[in-house]
Amino acid sequence: MKNDRRTAIRNLTLLLGSTMTIMAGATIAPSLPQMSEVFAGHPHSDLLVKLVLTMPALFIAIISPVSGLIMDKFGRKRVVIFSVALYGIAGTTGLYVDSLNGIIVGRALLGVAVAGTMTGFTTLIGDFFRGEGLNRFMGYSMAFSGFGGVFFLVMGGILADVGWRYPFMIYAIAFLILPLTIFGLREPVIEKNDDEAKSVPILKKLQPGKLALIYFLAFSGMTIFYLIPVQTPYHLKELGVVSNTKIGSAIAMMTLTSSILTMHYKRLKKRLSHQWILALTYFFMSIGYRVMGLAVSYQNAVLGLVITAFGLAYFVVNLYVWLISIIPPSFRGRAVGALSASFFLGQFMSPIFTQPVIVKFGIGGNFVAGGMVLAIFSLCFLVYSLLKVFRPG
Repeated sequence: MKNDRRTAIRNLTLLLGSTMTIMAGATIAPSLPQMSEVFAGHPHSDLLVKLVLTMPALFIAIISPVSGLIMDKFGRKRVVIFSVALYGIAGTTGLYVDSLNGIIVGRALLGVAVAGTMTGFTTLIGDFFRGEGLNRFMGYSMAFSGFGGVFFLVMGGILADVGWRYPFMIYAIAFLILPLTIFGLREPVIEKNDDEAKSVPILKKLQPGKLALIYFLAFSGMTIFYLIPVQTPYHLKELGVVSNTKIGSAIAMMTLTSSILTMHYKRLKKRLSHQWILALTYFFMSIGYRVMGLAVSYQNAVLGLVITAFGLAYFVVNLYVWLISIIPPSFRGRAVGALSASFFLGQFMSPIFTQPVIVKFGIGGNFVAGGMVLAIFSLCFLVYSLLKVFRPG
């Protein structure tokens, strides 16, 4: 009975920790237009305000592999505790820092914290679960993250209507999660098998070709996906939406739909390979982006976001499960850290890569262009799956 209670607390801690990743960026998305007005006199403010949203991603990309290496060498729990504490401190800096540069520094420190929390909690899930249990709990974890994202996005929109600083208050939730990480998590025992202990062909064992593909898909997919939190507020403003609450609710609707679907990842994985799931993921996202780009009303835009959710629901969880399934336990922290880095480097680069497209074709044209790229990815995985170039799993 006592062990059951400990397991329940551990699992709850892992689920709550998973919400900290999505909270890092999307929470303040509804505030971006207001911040653009407040800092209009700052040089290059249009780009810098968008980097307030994506700056954590750069430092997550830089620090995640380091966090993974430290975890593999010295244990998971210490890294997670430090990261959760830093998360609360750095995340709330927007409440009291007056300069745009100062806010960006705070966001950079938040990125350092998220590198530890995302890599740490995901690695711990890989340590504690196997097989179908891993598929199921990863689905729950991503769904829980999504449900948290719905709450944070809606609250971010409501608080942004009060003032652009107030959404930064939400990051203080880390101080509620901190005691659970201290008392609710145990350090897993990682046993090396004979091949790993003898360092027998590690490069071959790590399957570098598959790893490179997974990391590339994470980077490119997130570069395109992050058009939504970065550009949707501006797109909706162009469509005449003035309420930050409505902006936050629109993105939250997509997140809610995605979260509900993610809970069924285990069932989908029973029937389809990782590659088939990617073909479907890119297909639905490509349709959703086209609808978003051609939207002429708030309702059209929300429809595009919901369609996008049918693909987004399985994109991140599918890549994490695929990676964890091919990585030896003693290298899991580094591999997961590198995947986290790939995701968040894509987030950081998103406004930089897409800004020239926006200048030439507008925000709507940017979504249409992203949809075309996603359609190409979908077609590639469809052809590869039909030809059985990739082996399932």
